[in-house]
Amino acid sequence: MTILARFIRKLYDSIVRDHELVWFIKLAETQHVTWTADEMDITQPTLSRAISRLENELGVSLFSRVGRRLELNEYGKLFYKYARSAVTELEIGKQQVAELASLAAQHIRMGTLHGLVPILIQALVEPFHTRSPATTFYFRLGSPRDILDELELGHLDFILTTTKPDKNEKNWIRVAKQVFYLAVGPGHALADKTKAYLSEVASDDFIVMRSGTAMRNLTTSLCHQAGFTPNIVLESNEIAAIRSLVAYGIGVAIIPKAYTTREPENVTYLDIRDDGIRNFRDIDLVWKSSGSRIPMLNTFLDFALETFGDETRPDLR
Repeated sequence: MTILARFIRKLYDSIVRDHELVWFIKLAETQHVTWTADEMDITQPTLSRAISRLENELGVSLFSRVGRRLELNEYGKLFYKYARSAVTELEIGKQQVAELASLAAQHIRMGTLHGLVPILIQALVEPFHTRSPATTFYFRLGSPRDILDELELGHLDFILTTTKPDKNEKNWIRVAKQVFYLAVGPGHALADKTKAYLSEVASDDFIVMRSGTAMRNLTTSLCHQAGFTPNIVLESNEIAAIRSLVAYGIGVAIIPKAYTTREPENVTYLDIRDDGIRNFRDIDLVWKSSGSRIPMLNTFLDFALETFGDETRPDLR
């Protein structure tokens, strides 16, 4: 970048709020002070002072007078080229920012766990999209810790999670209770049952979600509550894949209720009947308690509160 180009960028930054660069461009194009002042809705003295400030900053005159007209001299022509480019780039930038802001105004960034996607869609996304069809959703799947961090960093607007919120905070509402079933394949000894004790599959092979996920932790916890450590033979990133592996008789699995109505049909889902075992988890919608929100996010939050209720309605604004 030339010295002049760097200077023009610095100069433009300093005077853009007063529109002096735009006035210079218009004067260069009309070559007439009166016409330019009228078109820019300013006085002639104001325009003259603006041009003088530019020339003082540059240390050279930009115009030569020819009769009643002003013409750009060689310095003015060079400056005009860069000034015009700067204004054009600014207008493009303003337009792109406006387009992005318009998109963001209709965009909601949601984080959730792999096992909660059906609940997110059925309980929140589908009904809200019916009410506000122009809204688009971005989904981020991850562990409870990952999506909570993303929320705190401002990368997500809301998260649907099983992480127990601070009861003293008013930035969450309970959305659902997710119940879990024991899934067994065809030919399994429990395949013709409707209920089972987890201890009945203590010696079976288990198919689970990958380590570190909430579903993996829950499966391990339920088995431990039933008095055994699961013999894990396969891990997967997708619950749908786990269902398919169960259908092939590879092992048994703990599956959320929302996934029990889907194919494959030859998987049997059993109620877990062990006394004292908590075969469900609470699902909460959480948002960042501080900071401002665009109107669309407030609309979504109002919808969630109206739909699921909240005795301690938070101060949203």
